[in-house]
Amino acid sequence: TRRTICFSKIEQMHDIVIGLLINKVEFGRDIHA
Repeated sequence: TRRTICFSKIEQMHDIVIGLLINKVEFGRDIHA
């Protein structure tokens, strides 16, 4: 059970990081445009 909890936490962090990266890219486009 401990391993699955750890894995789901990593997946959650992964989603957050990807979301932040996408936001950064969109934000950068807005600033340059």
